[in-house]
Amino acid sequence: MNRLLKVAFVFLVSALLASPTFAATEGSWRQLYKAAETARDAGQLPVSEDLYRQALAACEKSSDSAQEKSKCLNALAAVLCLENKTEEAETLYKRSLGILEAANGSSSPVLVQTMLDLGSIYEAEGNHPQAMVLYKRVLGIDQVAFGPYHLETGKTLHKIAKSSHNAGKLTDAEPYYKKAMSIFEKQADNNNPNIADLVALLQDYSRLLSQTSRKSEAKDMESKAAALKDQLHKPASSAQAASGAAGNQSQSAWQVQVLTKGSGSGLAQTNEDREVAGRATESTTDANKLAPVLSTLADVYFQQQRYSTAESLYKTILAIDEKTLGADHPGVAFDLLNLAQLYVSEQRYQEAEPILKRALAIYESNYGSDNLLLVRTKGLLGSVYEHEGKTEQAQALYKTALDAGQKSLGPNNLETAKILNNMAYLCYRQEKYEDAETYYKWALASTEGAVGPGDPLVAACLQDYAKVLRKLDRVAEAENMEDQAKTILSGKQI
Repeated sequence: MNRLLKVAFVFLVSALLASPTFAATEGSWRQLYKAAETARDAGQLPVSEDLYRQALAACEKSSDSAQEKSKCLNALAAVLCLENKTEEAETLYKRSLGILEAANGSSSPVLVQTMLDLGSIYEAEGNHPQAMVLYKRVLGIDQVAFGPYHLETGKTLHKIAKSSHNAGKLTDAEPYYKKAMSIFEKQADNNNPNIADLVALLQDYSRLLSQTSRKSEAKDMESKAAALKDQLHKPASSAQAASGAAGNQSQSAWQVQVLTKGSGSGLAQTNEDREVAGRATESTTDANKLAPVLSTLADVYFQQQRYSTAESLYKTILAIDEKTLGADHPGVAFDLLNLAQLYVSEQRYQEAEPILKRALAIYESNYGSDNLLLVRTKGLLGSVYEHEGKTEQAQALYKTALDAGQKSLGPNNLETAKILNNMAYLCYRQEKYEDAETYYKWALASTEGAVGPGDPLVAACLQDYAKVLRKLDRVAEAENMEDQAKTILSGKQI
């Protein structure tokens, strides 16, 4: 930004703050906050700091929400970090954490980001033991809220590993790297940013291996990271799946887009089938070791719509895990979820229903009622009920899943967005257009909060919302939403 633009920017912000109307507005802290964000993005850190301080003061006067106060505190602290004012930033993060703990308890997922930010400051200050205390608290929350095999748990394990590594505790760090890697390799998806997380993990682990004179292992890790980087730039092989789903009139635009994001939960491969299968048989010798490789291969076939082959592999994996882990292990529920998703993609809803019910029972017995995997399973089972014409059961399940999701995950989580979109579409199919509009308002806000305003999922939500508005004879609004969707899908800035 040149000097003239900087002067103009400061002038406009000053004029805004001097406006009597602005000062009198009940939600003025939000406008201050937005102006502070704009200043930060423009590189005007001192201006941004001042605006965030004003936003915080206004928020404390007008809002009783712990979340909103914490939001202002964290934003100000982040700018202070950019200005290298870490001492005050640390104080603000501690204050934010105290407010959130008082309002939500000491084990709520809403504490996680603040604890991670505070832990990063401790690390920057060289206070690794204090950072580790926070990271282990986060790990405990992740394991309860999301389960031990979820990507959020993997990310926290990676953070703990890296913190131990940077503190010079290489022996302590390695088990955490291994645990994180097993999660990422099982759950990362070629169609989303989680491969980037796995690449970073492999590079960090490679650095540790080099430091412990295990050069060949380090080289192997670097090779895997390089191969994954190449995959990040290759188009996903889901065009056929999208085309097939688009032809299904019982699917919303949202549901079609979810399918194009990729069906399998494992790490997708780009190799030819023969090469993948060959590597599977050559590199493993017993069934226990073979299961993760089979999972990867099954996901590849799933994405290629080779459903019968994928189904056979998923059933083999399920049998292996039932034998080695036990019938009620969460890993078995995860296998069941994969198989059910395949059946849903083939519209084999009656076969998916009992499998999802079994997965649901396993997750409930292991994790309670508010776990992310439980929310996800309820949402998928609700979708199955919907397609089977069991609308009352679908609505009841969606509502319980939504309550659990909003409580444990928050409104801007992708799982919450999925449920809201499905509830909205169910109301649309029942011709309850006013109810559908209400849910689509929430769904749109939740989707944008979860994936950002420029994601194709937002475009899909807008397309579905527009259908409801047309049914309500609000054609101009519908056309506006359809234009927004086209802009997003064209890849242009919105």
